[in-house]
Amino acid sequence: MTRFSYRFNQYELDPAARELRHRGRLLASSPTAFDCLVYLLEHRERAVGRDELVAAVWGQASVSDNLLGKTLLKARRLVGDNGENQDCIRTVPRFGYRWVAEVTCAPIADAPLPEAPQHAAAAPVPAPEPPPVPLAPAQVPEAAPARPARRRRRGAILALAGLVIAAAGVAAVAWLRPAAGPATGATQAAAEVPIAGLIAVLPAEVLADDAWAWLRLGLMDLTANRLRSAGLAVVPSETMVALNPYGRLDANDLSAIGRASRAERLVLTTVRQTAQGWRVVFSLAEGGAKPREIQIHGADVIEASQQATERLLAALDPAAVAPPPEGRSLTELLQRTEAAVLSEDFGRARAWIEAAPEALRRTPELRLRAALVDYRLGRHDEASAVLQALLAELTPDRSPLLRGRALMGLGAIAVRRNQAVEAEPVFSEALRLLPDQGDPVNLGYAYLGRGIGRAMRGHAAEATEDFSRARVVLEATGDSLGLARIDMSEGVMTAAGGAYGNAQSLLERSAERFERLDVPSELGAALGNQIEVRLLLLQPVAAQAIGDRLVDVIGKVENPFERRLLESRRAAALAAAGRFEQAEQLQADIEHALDPAREGELLGRLRLAQAEAARLRGQWESQLAAAQQAAARLEAGSRDQARARWLVVHGLVRLGRPAEAATAGQAPPAAAGTLPGVVAYGWLAQAEQRSGEAAREAYEHALAAGRDAAPQDLAAVVDGYARWLIAQGELEGAAALVGQVARWAEQDFECALLQVRLYHALGQTAAWRAALARARALAGSRAVPDELRQPPLGPPLAS
Repeated sequence: MTRFSYRFNQYELDPAARELRHRGRLLASSPTAFDCLVYLLEHRERAVGRDELVAAVWGQASVSDNLLGKTLLKARRLVGDNGENQDCIRTVPRFGYRWVAEVTCAPIADAPLPEAPQHAAAAPVPAPEPPPVPLAPAQVPEAAPARPARRRRRGAILALAGLVIAAAGVAAVAWLRPAAGPATGATQAAAEVPIAGLIAVLPAEVLADDAWAWLRLGLMDLTANRLRSAGLAVVPSETMVALNPYGRLDANDLSAIGRASRAERLVLTTVRQTAQGWRVVFSLAEGGAKPREIQIHGADVIEASQQATERLLAALDPAAVAPPPEGRSLTELLQRTEAAVLSEDFGRARAWIEAAPEALRRTPELRLRAALVDYRLGRHDEASAVLQALLAELTPDRSPLLRGRALMGLGAIAVRRNQAVEAEPVFSEALRLLPDQGDPVNLGYAYLGRGIGRAMRGHAAEATEDFSRARVVLEATGDSLGLARIDMSEGVMTAAGGAYGNAQSLLERSAERFERLDVPSELGAALGNQIEVRLLLLQPVAAQAIGDRLVDVIGKVENPFERRLLESRRAAALAAAGRFEQAEQLQADIEHALDPAREGELLGRLRLAQAEAARLRGQWESQLAAAQQAAARLEAGSRDQARARWLVVHGLVRLGRPAEAATAGQAPPAAAGTLPGVVAYGWLAQAEQRSGEAAREAYEHALAAGRDAAPQDLAAVVDGYARWLIAQGELEGAAALVGQVARWAEQDFECALLQVRLYHALGQTAAWRAALARARALAGSRAVPDELRQPPLGPPLAS
């Protein structure tokens, strides 16, 4: 895949990698200053209005002049500019800014993952490149302190496609990994800085018939687990599978994997079936030193691999304690099922577990593995029952590690069920058990899991603290997949806090990492949340483009619940772009497959989308029925539920049922910290059923809340209020209102249609024609009302 960077004045800016370099040196920048540079560069052919820049970068209708000025000053300083010379960013008086420096676009080809190249077992790993100046991975948004009361809940965005799927990673790590050794070396912020002592065990090259294909991942994990049990720091197996999906590498590939995993030492395994049995070969590559090789011949592949691993451990750490005796059959079965789970072949994993002798099936380790398989197959009740039974047997003093892993599994299930209140104490108990177990990987994921639960409850400060702890721990273990999950979780939470520009940056970064690591579920989640943010920002074209990317990703996601969540986001993007027929067919397919008892929230979102489509078509009965069902199923107090309730009132008013509208239109909540969008829709519902000055007062309250809400919410308020003013003949007031959403009229159909309505009422024929053409271009299968397609009669007579 090829992307482009911008080059100017010895600077190079890569938007996708979020990197700015000067003469090759990486510069650190704040997220908002970087976003300002990107937006001005992407729109360098014209001047960018102040409000447009604020909406694009902060995702808000306005920020303080002081904040905007400071951010532009930072952006200018990044590129060697200042307010006097203005060699790159020129101020356009009383309007905004424009990029004026000469720019060239240069292609950057992303290096693809290797497609099964041959590897030499003893290939050395070149020394890593000098580290760049580190970029802060997740700085606090500059706008955040100004709004301490804006604590959001999960209903603001599609958290179930981000936080929940990140929690699936928590469960996978907890149930797959035995104890891991403590990390050695200092944590580094830059992605390519090697971690002292960190070991990466690559998938094995298996030279045998297909019946032994499971050894590729099974032996990798057998070796990695033994090294962890001896107290060594080892890159998680899940990360190594993502970095090396094909298994055969050359020296260049090894160098790339070494940098990506940040491991100081690489272990390559070759296992060959011979006439006499098996030959297992380990090659230990450390920087530029000559690789060390260990060979073991044996009749049994597991026993030979275990012997080779002990010799490898002796070479890495001569003081390592010998492992406790363990039954060969349980070891082999755990490695077989581990290999299947890492390959996302859950059916094969379940078949192996069910075929095991009863004595093995009763062991806590295999029951824990069976619970993981059930969880990944969407059998949450079955997984929960197994875990609850295990917790009754595994006491904190005798089995702290297994109990901690079982608790993490229950926490992940609680998140999956949207039971954040139940999830937090479960993860907290796991965190009390894990720090003394020499298991940094599980410890990092326990922090991530608790942070996810706290984010879903709207406890942003506590969640941020947990995410930060998880980041420190997982960076030290080289878990790049875990770091991407943290990025996605923080992106979801940041969007829930209303900082949509910063959220988009985090979600894009996580998506890039997931795509590079070839992790379909998480990639889909990151893209699904990007769609949600783009829709809130009134950017339907961008949302549709992301939805198109989702098509291939969804086909690789095995969990049906996750697939339906992602398909619902794609349907939302299609509807926002006016492709109603495709959206409605996809929504019908989703509804046919879902379980209303378990997926009530998703069904509520589908009903909300149906109500929105009916509103645009003027089908008031259909709108009312769908909105009522949506309001009953969506999360209480969420933005989506508030919008559904407004649609109920809107439909009742248009059906001439004012008494029912008065009953349905409850007073907006006044509690501190209530979402601005919830307040806006509450007042909008009040305005729908009022008249005269009472209606004006309600619209003014809605407008005040809408200015602090998402652009999509502000546009809904302005549309209703402006139509009311036009009906009252107050065209000047309507014009001032419509101007507040004019910056979105180039992308959003309803904002464009509102301009058509205004110019038609004003009798401004030329402006009406231009607005009508713009609305038609955005309409898709949506219709412009008949009365607005007729030329205006002329300007209204002055009173």
